[in-house]
Amino acid sequence: MHARSFFPALFLILLAARLCHIDILWAEEDLPMAAAMQMKFGKTLYRDAWFDKPPLLSSLYLAWGVRAGWMLRVAGALYALGPARWPICWHGICGVGARVSGPPGSWVAF
Repeated sequence: MHARSFFPALFLILLAARLCHIDILWAEEDLPMAAAMQMKFGKTLYRDAWFDKPPLLSSLYLAWGVRAGWMLRVAGALYALGPARWPICWHGICGVGARVSGPPGSWVAF
């Protein structure tokens, strides 16, 4: 597999795995979604509603419309394979991964 096709392929596999669970809310999604719902009702985080995560997380859920479904699954796949992680993974594939022979070399970054 070429390094240029690795990330799109990984994203499609991750998206397919997440879309298989489209009707399930995971524990990592419940609390930010509840905090975003409280923000939608006009409450202030950390004062009116308890939330132990950074406020940007609940703001992202608010921007997605505080809905479960396919949109949340696509956003979760984008978050899991976000652009902030690509340089680290790319270094693992092209740097250290190029020195390791065989398929495990492609997965060094993970």
